Amino acid sequence: MPRRLEETQVCRDIRVNVLGEITDGEERGRYVIIKRMNDVPSSFLVLLFLDPDHATGLGDYWVESYEALEEFFAECRWEVCWSDD
Repeated sequence: MPRRLEETQVCRDIRVNVLGEITDGEERGRYVIIKRMNDVPSSFLVLLFLDPDHATGLGDYWVESYEALEEFFAECRWEVCWSDD
């Protein structure tokens, strides 16, 4: 059974290159990692996984800027518990 991230780690911010568990909103119970792309200005890739070990990918989303990433999180109503690892 996949390990769950601790409730005390819930944050309202968006972290890049950190595993997070979606605890509320669309995709609740799934896992997410945000990757910054190497373009200028930076865009972001939102990677979704079924489990915290990244064994089962569920797809991805591309957003064109950090502001668009914030809007994406708001539209999805995501609250994410970010890992400290």
